[in-house]
Amino acid sequence: YGAGGAGKSAALRALAVAAAVTSLGGPIQVYGLDFGAGGLRMLEDLPHVGAIISGDDDERVIRLLRTLRDLVDDRAVRYA
Repeated sequence: YGAGGAGKSAALRALAVAAAVTSLGGPIQVYGLDFGAGGLRMLEDLPHVGAIISGDDDERVIRLLRTLRDLVDDRAVRYA
């Protein structure tokens, strides 16, 4: 959240790239919702990026949010 040119996309890109560097080398999967001008598209080819979804693709946004909700629910039960 912020004005154009404030560095929001740059910060998100840095986080996505840094997520691939883990001390244990564990599996990391990054998904991005790009509600801006496509500044996250360059991440799509990285091996740990599942998808970068444009904010105007309602079907894919809803599908991703449902998948993430199901994942959180599953882990809540598994690790309770």
